[in-house]
Amino acid sequence: MKILVNWDYERADLMKQFDILKQDIEFVFIYKNSEPQGGKEFLYGQHVLYWNNFNSPYQLLSEAKPDKIIFHDIESFLQVSLNIATQNTGIQTLVLEH
Repeated sequence: MKILVNWDYERADLMKQFDILKQDIEFVFIYKNSEPQGGKEFLYGQHVLYWNNFNSPYQLLSEAKPDKIIFHDIESFLQVSLNIATQNTGIQTLVLEH
């Protein structure tokens, strides 16, 4: 199973559970708008995507091919558009807040 995660992956306290589950689930993270100057990040062996690499939420979904999506919150325009796209494509979403 592949899960796209819109999550603040820079906070270790928020990442502990993903690290535990990474053996059973493929996580793909999206949080930042663009790559850091050092190049693409790989978090806990998982891929990281960047909002600016996609022209639309549908392109993101087409390329990432997630089975499900987890949001930390849905507040920004990018998050709202991705949530609408997932509703239109039937991808199950979940919002987890701490």
